[in-house]
Amino acid sequence: MQIIIPIILAGGAGTRLWPLSRSHYPKPFIQLESSPFSLFQSTLMRCLDLQQQEVLVKPPVVVVNEQHRFIAAQQAREMSCPLTQILVEPESRNTMAAFSLAVAYCRQHFASATVILMPSDHEVSAADINRDILQLCQSVEANPKTIGLLGKTPQSPSEQFGYLKVMPTKDAPAAGASALLSVSEFVEKPSAKLAQEMLRSGQWLWNLGIYVVDAEGWCALTQAIFPTFAGKIEQLLETAQPAYDFLLFVSEQYSSLEATSVDYCVTEHIPALASIGMNVCAINFSGDWQDSGNWSSYSAGWPQDEQGNRILGRHHLQQTQNCIVYSDGPLVVTAGLEDHLIVATQDCVLVSATTDLDRSVIEQMQARQLPEVAQGVKEFRPWGTFEVLADSRGYKVKKLVVNPGASISLQRHQRRSEHWVVVSGEAVLEKEGVSQRLQQNQSAYIAPGELHRLSNQQKTPVELIEVQTGEQIDEDDIERFADDYGRQQSVSE
Repeated sequence: MQIIIPIILAGGAGTRLWPLSRSHYPKPFIQLESSPFSLFQSTLMRCLDLQQQEVLVKPPVVVVNEQHRFIAAQQAREMSCPLTQILVEPESRNTMAAFSLAVAYCRQHFASATVILMPSDHEVSAADINRDILQLCQSVEANPKTIGLLGKTPQSPSEQFGYLKVMPTKDAPAAGASALLSVSEFVEKPSAKLAQEMLRSGQWLWNLGIYVVDAEGWCALTQAIFPTFAGKIEQLLETAQPAYDFLLFVSEQYSSLEATSVDYCVTEHIPALASIGMNVCAINFSGDWQDSGNWSSYSAGWPQDEQGNRILGRHHLQQTQNCIVYSDGPLVVTAGLEDHLIVATQDCVLVSATTDLDRSVIEQMQARQLPEVAQGVKEFRPWGTFEVLADSRGYKVKKLVVNPGASISLQRHQRRSEHWVVVSGEAVLEKEGVSQRLQQNQSAYIAPGELHRLSNQQKTPVELIEVQTGEQIDEDDIERFADDYGRQQSVSE
């Protein structure tokens, strides 16, 4: 029997959505403005919908960056979505490495597996797209040397997408099924002129980045065209180590993989694939689909005023036209602007003369080592989150939220003391081997050198205010003695 396994890639940095998306908490995990869920959680919902169909669909395999693994696990728990495994990339090496590693993992653990590459940055209806995905799965089952793709009729001559050149096949679709198209060529992000020509020809589809392949067939393909790469993938699986809910890989081995995309390695070479017996087909997806890769696409569904401004958040606009305005709290006031992007968060303000953010801006900020590129006001940890409310010489004030069932590591600090005040929920404080319960409006003091740990044994989050005081306050002043999440002493709490 055919086994179907979704593979979710959740490693994208989402730099074009800065400052909403940052490397410590990137685009896939951001809650959508139009939904109570993140893009990653919406992808999990599509996987849950697949499992309701009359086929054998396993829980998804998730590939995620090291610093986001606990976020992914937590968001999956919030959705009550079981996972087959979370594969943790020590560093990002692009989609070819992430997908091929996940496919090889599936081949190792399941016989006759058909796998689905599912990006986690699309807004799409589960029912609509899953129908076409399952049809591609049937094509792959019938011919394991098939690569199935989903495309969409271009809505504009966009330079942001890859394009598939398609033609009808001789086989008529079954009743209620979509037409299966033959793919003869792929072009990645064409020039404006070429995109116009492709749109006019009617022969091209946007590539939606969803691949359906036979696990054994994909591994054979990589072995045939990239034997060294395929060998490194096998070695990574042989030396992988399970830890908590994750599968970890040797960093030095992973960094030796080529940092390149599936599109560049495989899809751009469609004519050559025929010489090794591979067949590439596609379905033209007719449902609603939105890529949230930049501010223009992310804001497509926002309210618009009579001047064509897309607006979300507090604002006061005068003589302003065709702008994108976003605020997560501060009042944004504009006057005399046209075709601008204005984004205001709690710690950053972005103003751009174009409605999309150029990657070079982020690259220059990274070169200056500006912390706001990576970090926002809220920082995420395996046990929950914290926000820095005040930071000055001699003290720092944080708001901590500890998830149900979670615990901060057993630790001590040498250069600071801590005062904790519970503002919501109930916590258990272990200090120097003695436990006490802290309820709302109760507090505790931890002196420098005292061994301590905070736990949440309830079913609701615990919120508390932490005041750190000392001559030197930094996140490296943590000596760990026990940690539920396998973190090392050098990792900041």
